[in-house]
Formats: sequence, structure tokens, C-alpha cells
Amino acid sequence: MNHTSIYYHLITGILSLQHVIILFVGIIITPAMLAQLYGLSSGETHYLIFMTTIGAGISTLLQPYRFKKFGLGMPMYMGTSGAFMSCAHAAIGLGGFPLFSSLTLMSAPIQILFSYGIRFMRHILTPTVGGVIIMLAMTGLLKDSVLTWVGAGESVGQTGILNILIGMTTILVMIFVEWFGREKLRPWGLFMGLASGILVKILISDFDFSQVMEAPWIGLPPLHLPEFSFDFTNLGHWATYFTFVVSIQVTSIKYVGDAMALQRIVSPGQKRTDFDAIQGGLYSNGVSMAVTSLFGGMPSSSHSPNIPLMEMTGIASRKVAVVAAIMLMALILSPKTAYFFNSIPGEVMGAVGVVLVAHLFSTGIRMLATELDYRNGVIAGLSLCFGLIAENDIFYPEAFPEFIRPLTTNGFAVGGLIAVGLTILTRFSIKHSLLFFVKPVPDEIVTIRNKISSFAANAGMSMKKSNYLDIACEEIFVHALTELERENIQGKIRYKIHRLNKRVSVEISFGSRLHSDLDNPCTIPKNIEQISEEELNNLGLVLLAKIVSDITLQNMGEYTYICFSLGVE
Repeated sequence: MNHTSIYYHLITGILSLQHVIILFVGIIITPAMLAQLYGLSSGETHYLIFMTTIGAGISTLLQPYRFKKFGLGMPMYMGTSGAFMSCAHAAIGLGGFPLFSSLTLMSAPIQILFSYGIRFMRHILTPTVGGVIIMLAMTGLLKDSVLTWVGAGESVGQTGILNILIGMTTILVMIFVEWFGREKLRPWGLFMGLASGILVKILISDFDFSQVMEAPWIGLPPLHLPEFSFDFTNLGHWATYFTFVVSIQVTSIKYVGDAMALQRIVSPGQKRTDFDAIQGGLYSNGVSMAVTSLFGGMPSSSHSPNIPLMEMTGIASRKVAVVAAIMLMALILSPKTAYFFNSIPGEVMGAVGVVLVAHLFSTGIRMLATELDYRNGVIAGLSLCFGLIAENDIFYPEAFPEFIRPLTTNGFAVGGLIAVGLTILTRFSIKHSLLFFVKPVPDEIVTIRNKISSFAANAGMSMKKSNYLDIACEEIFVHALTELERENIQGKIRYKIHRLNKRVSVEISFGSRLHSDLDNPCTIPKNIEQISEEELNNLGLVLLAKIVSDITLQNMGEYTYICFSLGVE
């Protein structure tokens, strides 16, 4: 398709509009609820929603492209998170919006520090934790979607039946277009579902457009710089800041889970997780969070519902994300268009949310399946159970101090922290492990061989499996040695080996960035007599792929980590 044609720009605009619809509704819910709780005036409410939306738009613009160490390089849509709701409630109740703005600004460096140290958490932020986080986000979205659907009008008698009919029509149209529509029709599933739901609403019920018609096209809230206030001698202020810090950590982990899911959508065959990209995305979000807090908005976070929308439509375009961010910020400048989006029937928006929850569940399940075993299954089950318990706020609700209740009643925070804690506990349960360092010189092969032999004997491995492990460790060492010698890199190579149940896992880390593609080895040449020098050098990698599994190469900053596993029974 001609990228300069009017049709191309029209398609891009409509695709972006679908994401804006999902984003806008998700963004305004949290600040609107805060405004309602504290009885803010219409001007103050407009300002809070305005700055939160502008902050989310800026954060979305910083995500799709990489600039040095900033940016994810993929279309991550940013909104705000319900995880900040309880923290904001506690801060505003204790010290008003000045304290809230101060704590938000003070929390921005925490996310940047989290981003900087992400390579140290590579064993904790696993696909299992990422899948759990995605599914915990699903439970919160499902609750909001059902409340939006049911709260749209009367839920009894004929009116309730009509509301169900409107929502089910929306769901069926979206699913039909996604499953049976051809490639050109599939991207319009959400748009057609919304249109059909609104049409049914108009045909069988009243649909009030008066607010849209009366609202002005352009309108800004009363603009002012927020005040800042933090009492360093007040323990309550520090306790509330602690809840902000934990929420930032939880939403950062959620961002990692969302980014992992997004990477699998953008590059379906890619096994490795690009932590460099995730780190860049978190850096960008930390900067946008600081900027937003200076103007009194709520912190931004990845908006999970837009990820299944990309999977559903089959389009994950960076240009669409940029256009959507610009449209979002333009939208909040126009009260008329804002009222239009806000007037979409709750039955329709709730039904759309249910479909997105189904896709989010599918994404989480597929992430869990990549390393699902007995322990990871228990981690996922316990985390989801306690997340749901906390979300319902029925488990000893009065047992916790008031200052910590923003965390104990947040299912997303509780479930996420349990998933991380159990993953750490799993690392401590390893009985047989080995850590050693070697220099990048050929003579160190003898050291590797002796260390592997000793480990295999202590771990009760058979001679055959011990030889396999030795061959794999030596082959990676020899293959990397060529590049290390060529680049004159003298740093030590770190071997970390452990046995857990019936598998041995190996991580080999280098204090420099390798460019080898070890997790995509070549195939065995058909004509051995005419084998090239490059194919000859890679023959060892072909054999390596035959005796071990789950080979991955991860570049994180200036470090490279090569991991694989080996069955021992």
C-alpha cells in the first residue's frame, strides 16, 4: 500500500482511534473516582483528568522508538493504573493534593533505579511472574468491565435483559470479525463491535447526545502549577511514601510482564526477552512520570488492554501508536469529543472489556506455558488466589493498620509480590549448585572440565549426562572465545550451574556484549565434502542444539547471558 495515499492515512487514523477508545476510558476512571471521593469542583476534576491524559500521551510517545538508552522500541500504550488509586487516596486524605504531587515526584527516581537494576532481577522477572502479572491485571479489568456493564442502567426485568442483549451483540460481532473475517477485515473488530452495540442501543433504548451537542469544541481547564508539601518529621508521610514506592515497583513489574507479552506479539518466533528494550521503556516512563507530577497529574503505567487489541487485530504498528498518542492529547483539548467518548453506553464498553480480558487471559496462559512445571504452576496458582482474595477485601479487613491497607486491599500488588517472593524462595531451594569464573584463554577448558566433573558427581548425574553437560559448556566457551580474542576482551567468564528436580540449568555470563546468535544455530550441511569454514565453525553449535534445550542469549547493557538446560533423567 502507498504510505502517502489518503486511504493509508485513513486506515492508520481508524486503527489509532480504536486504541484511543480503550485508552481514554481507562485513563479517566481513576482520576474521576478520586475527584468524586474528595468532592472536587468541575474545574479541578477537569484539570486532574487533563494532566493525567497529557502525561499518558507523552509517555506513549516516548515508547515506540529507541533513542540511545531510552524507549522500548515497540508500540506500548501508556495509561494510569488502579494500583495508584489506593496510594493517591491515602496521600490526599493525609495531606491533600500537595502531598500527592510530592510523593509522585519522589517516586519517579524509584522506577529509574528499578530499571537500572533490572539485569540483577533476570531470574525473578521470569515468564511465570510476567504471566501472573498479566492475569492479575486481567482480574481487575474484568471487575471494572462487569461493573461498567451492569452499572449502565437498571439490571432487573426487561431493562436488564436489554442491557445483556446490547453487550452480547458487541461481543459476538467482535469475535465473529476476529475469527471469520479475512486479514483486511480483522483489524476492524473492535470498531465494528462498538458500532453494532451503539446501533442496538439506539434502536431499543434512548441515547442522550445532548451533552455532546452542548459542549464546546475547544476548552482548557483552569491551568495552575500544583503545590508541593512533605513533612520529613511526619511518620504518616513516610508510611504513605512507602506505599507509593511499593506500587511503583509493582507497576514496574507489570510493565515488564506487558513488555514480554508485547515482544511475543511483535516477534512471535522470538524466544529471548529483550531486557535492554524493557529497561529503555522503563527509563522513559520514569522521566514522563516526573514531568507529569510537576503539573499535578497521576503517574503513568502500561495499559494492558491495548496489548490484546494488537493481537486481536494483528497490527502492532509504531506509527499507529504515535498517531494514537497525538489523538489522545488532542482529544482532551476538546470537551465535545471527550463527552462523546464518555457517552459510549456502559453496556458496550463493559462488553468490549470482557473480550479484551479473554485475550489478556490467553496471553498470560501462553507466557506461563513457556516454563510451566509443578513449582511454577503452584507459584501462579497461589499468586492468583491471594490476588483475588485481596481484591475482594474480605480476608480480615480490619486486621491491618490503616497506613498499609492501600497495599493489602490491592490484589494486583499482593499477587505480584507473592509471585516475586515465591520465585525468590525457589532459588533458595536449590540443593546442588556451582559458581566459578574462568579467563577467556584456551587453557581454561581444563578448569571447566574439572568443575563440571565435580558438580556432576555431587549432583548424582550419570556419566552420559555429565559428558553432555561438559560438551555444552566447553562448546559455548570455545565459540565465544573467538569473538572475545578478536575484540581483545580480557574480562572473566562466569559459570552458574544448578540442579532443580530433573533438570540442570546453566547460565554463562560475559562482562561484554557478544554478537553471536547461539540460540538460532545453523543446520547440518548436506554436502560434508564442500563444507565452508563458517559452517565448520558452527558444527559444534548444531551438536549443542541436539543435546540441550531452551538455549537463549540475552544482551543486557554491556553484558551477555547465555542460558540452557539439560535433562538428567
